[in-house]
Amino acid sequence: MFSEQGTAYFGISDVRLPEGVTSYGQPMWGSIGYTLPASLGAAIASPDKRSVLLIGDGSALLTIQELAVMIQERINPVIVLINNDGYTVERAIHGENQYYNDIPKCDWQIMPRAFGATEANSLLLKAETAGELKSAFDKAAATTDKLIMIEVIADKHDIPPLLADISAALKPKKGLSNS
Repeated sequence: MFSEQGTAYFGISDVRLPEGVTSYGQPMWGSIGYTLPASLGAAIASPDKRSVLLIGDGSALLTIQELAVMIQERINPVIVLINNDGYTVERAIHGENQYYNDIPKCDWQIMPRAFGATEANSLLLKAETAGELKSAFDKAAATTDKLIMIEVIADKHDIPPLLADISAALKPKKGLSNS
C-alpha cells in the first residue's frame, strides 16, 4: 500500500493494516508525486501482489501519466484519489484559504480514458458519501482484473485528526516571538 504525502498519509498512518500488508510513504522529505510511479514499480517488481494507492488530487497531477503504463502493462491497482480541490495539507499548515493551494479543476472520471482506460481494462468509480465509498471498496475487492480508480470527494478543509494535531502544534503561540 502506498500513501502519498499529505492528507492521504496522515489519514492512513494510524490505521492498523492486516498482517502481510506493507505500507509505503515518505513524509520526511515532503515531496509529492512519488507514490503513483512507486506503486507502478512495485507492481512490475511483484506482479503477484496488488497495490493500493492513496493519493490526493494535487499530487496525482504531477505523475498521472503513469496510468498509461499501468493500463498498457495490464497492472490492476486500486487507486483511491482524494479530490479535495488542492493541497489540503498545505492549507492546514500554511494558510487555509491561500490561492496557491488551489489546483485546476480536473474531471478525474475521464482523465484515465485519456491514457487508454476502457470498460474492459478499468473501473472508474466516484464516492461522495460513506455508503458510496463502502460500495466502491466492495466493487474494487470483487474486481481484480482491472485497474480501479475511486475518486473520493472531500471538502478542501477536511483534514485527518493527526494532521490537525500537527498543524496546531506548528502554529505560533500567542505572546511568543519567532525570533
